[in-house]
Amino acid sequence: MKPTSIIGIDFSLMKPSCCIFYDKQFRFMSWPKGLDGDLISLYRDSGVEIINREDNDKEAKNMSIKARHEVESSHYICDLISNYLRRYVDETTLIAFEGSSFGSAGNVVIQLSSRRYFLMNKLWELTSINHMFTYAPITVKKVAGCSFKGSKKKDMIESFITDGPKCKLRDNLMKDKPSFMKKKSVNFKDHLDDLVDSYFVLKTLNEKEDLCLF
Repeated sequence: MKPTSIIGIDFSLMKPSCCIFYDKQFRFMSWPKGLDGDLISLYRDSGVEIINREDNDKEAKNMSIKARHEVESSHYICDLISNYLRRYVDETTLIAFEGSSFGSAGNVVIQLSSRRYFLMNKLWELTSINHMFTYAPITVKKVAGCSFKGSKKKDMIESFITDGPKCKLRDNLMKDKPSFMKKKSVNFKDHLDDLVDSYFVLKTLNEKEDLCLF
């Protein structure tokens, strides 16, 4: 049975994003923290659904408070994401994540992995755990054609522009690329890489599981 929808998630602490293929259309959604108003307008005008967050970082006086706050924050963002994805998910939906690089270490990696597992557990309420897939970053880069030595975030974006899906975000990038570039820089504006990565996670799912949906 072909899935009703497939979802690619680029999960991060500050700017989690997803790309959804549903009803033969590509949709982008994100839950960024600290994104300025001009960028929010740029992406919303490009068809990205930007959801406001109300969680705040708290100063942790000791490890117990820090741990409690991390659990609270994880529940908050995972509930928020799950509630917005609910309209696109049923028992046939397949969901893919980009995992951590092999050998990655440190508190941020642990925190990120923990929240990703929180989200998988939350989405398990909507679809089967067996419908969730995790791919190594190098696998996603290979699908994007950007696994060569020295490849950078901007190469993933250029690949999206050249060979991405039919959607308003890509159309706007092709029509007015300078609007998405940082001033006096060859680099793209913040958050675009997260959105693009979510598409390539989606494309990886489509290719690796032989779905042939697009």
